[in-house]
Amino acid sequence: MNQSPTAPTVDEMMLVPAVQAELESAWVDSLPSDPTLRHEEGGWV
Repeated sequence: MNQSPTAPTVDEMMLVPAVQAELESAWVDSLPSDPTLRHEEGGWV
């Protein structure tokens, strides 16, 4: 019987260097230190 693959867990995704780099980039791009310009950044995983 074939089983469908499951999606990775958050913990598994956080071990991927490319995921860590993209999260860091989104955080920097959100301007968290600027009370006027800060905003959320989103994307697809």
